[in-house]
Amino acid sequence: MTRVLFLGLKIFSVGGIEQVCKNWLYALSSLAQKKEIQFHCISMYDDNVDERYIDKSNIEVCNSNRWEFGIKAIWKAVRSDIVIIPHLNLSLFVLVAKLISPRTKIYVQVHGIEAWGALSGLQERLLRQADGVLAVSQYTKDILLNKYPEIQEKLMVLPNSLDPIKQYTIDAQATESFREKIGITKKHKLIITVGRLHHEEAYKGYDKTIEAIHALNDDTIRFHIIGKYDTIEKQRLFEILVKYDLVGNVKLVGYTSDEDLELYYHSADLFVMPSKGEGFGLVFIDAMANGLRVIGGNADGSVDAIRKIDESALVNPDDINELSLLIKNKLDHQWDFNNKLVLSDKCKSLFSKEIFEKNIESIIL
Repeated sequence: MTRVLFLGLKIFSVGGIEQVCKNWLYALSSLAQKKEIQFHCISMYDDNVDERYIDKSNIEVCNSNRWEFGIKAIWKAVRSDIVIIPHLNLSLFVLVAKLISPRTKIYVQVHGIEAWGALSGLQERLLRQADGVLAVSQYTKDILLNKYPEIQEKLMVLPNSLDPIKQYTIDAQATESFREKIGITKKHKLIITVGRLHHEEAYKGYDKTIEAIHALNDDTIRFHIIGKYDTIEKQRLFEILVKYDLVGNVKLVGYTSDEDLELYYHSADLFVMPSKGEGFGLVFIDAMANGLRVIGGNADGSVDAIRKIDESALVNPDDINELSLLIKNKLDHQWDFNNKLVLSDKCKSLFSKEIFEKNIESIIL
């Protein structure tokens, strides 16, 4: 019986890494039912469990008690055959466990900007001592390989997957009523983007998208930016909108529920996020699985999420002319319900929970 331990910071919350963690729990829970695997998880900051992803009996939540987490994590890790961590900030615990129990195999997942810059001594040590380093994209792998060529033999790409509990069905009737609800008429072309708006993380390209929309000079285009925002970034965007006379054409939606986000995906004509800092870009595959074409940047991990799907496109995130022409090209191409279904099926076939589970099994077990 192989004993597998997954350690997490905060799992049952909103965010890209949090969603990846939930995907891990679902996959490992599924594998534990099919293989000779004893699976357990410990989370540092969570105080509740979403049992759609993991049975409550297989997880301990420490409710932000770091001492409790540290003791439990090390104690359980030295008694496990395999330990998986989804973030370099957990380096200390697994390094201590590895020191006590050298036979325990350690796998660390690296996502994006948290691993691209300068790492602490502990984090660098973990990369060198881990049995496997799992990059979510080829882009992240290439950056790490350039910085740490000595880890080449154990550095692998493990692409992200779609949310395993979502069905990704498209309701045309609900789409029509939702467009009316948010003030989008039949003459309007709706572009959306999804992501947190923070003045220290302004790499998602929504400001570039606004500039490209201005260049098109098309008053039928509406751009909705979905996600929490801080006051500094809100003010910066407002100044951009005033500069380009687009205050009435662009809306900061803020946080929205999962149900409304799904309706936004179904109702929009195009998803645009010419980012320069995505490790992978879960929002891209989420949008495409909901039948929505996407445009992403060609200078980060977005490439891995988009490149195999012809209906979507990659763009130089710094070339406003290229971006505006690509937006126009996509919006001029009629996109009906059947097109949405084809795109959704294609995306689901590439990033399904079954493929994610199979990749985990082949790499780790």
